[in-house]
Amino acid sequence: MKITFKPIATMTVLAIVLGGILILVQQVTIEVIQENRRNEELSQLDGLVDTTDQNELCAIGITLKVVEVKGYGGLIKVAVVVQDSEILGVRALSHSETPGFADVLKPENWLSEFDGNDPQEVDAMTRATITTQAVLRAVQDALNLMEDDESC
Repeated sequence: MKITFKPIATMTVLAIVLGGILILVQQVTIEVIQENRRNEELSQLDGLVDTTDQNELCAIGITLKVVEVKGYGGLIKVAVVVQDSEILGVRALSHSETPGFADVLKPENWLSEFDGNDPQEVDAMTRATITTQAVLRAVQDALNLMEDDESC
C-alpha cells in the first residue's frame, strides 16, 4: 500500500491558512463586539439613570452597583440603583437564561416589583424560581456592597 503525502500536506496548509484567517477576523472584531455588549448593557439602564459614571451619580445622591450571580442558564449581571435608601430600579444587564423563563428579567415584568420596595417583600416567581432567586440574591449582594462602600 502506497501512502501519498500530497493530500495530507494540502489539508495541513489549508487548515493553517484558515486558522490564521479566523484568528485575524477575531482580532479585528473583538473591540466591536465588546463595544456592542457595553452599549446593550447601557441600554438596559435607559430611563433609570442617565449615566454610569459613579462620580456624577454620587453628586445627585444615586448609587449604582452591578453584581453577577449564577442563575439557571449561567451568570446574570444585575444592576441595582438606589437613592436615599430606596431602590429606584433593578435591571438585568446580561444573562443566558432560557427564553421564556428570562421574561421575568424584563423591567416591565417581575423586575419592576423592586421599584420602591424592600427586597424582602419581593417574592420569587414560581415558573422561574432559580432565575428569580438569583436576582433576589444579586439585589441583596448589591445592597450589602453599598452598605460597605462609603465612597459615595
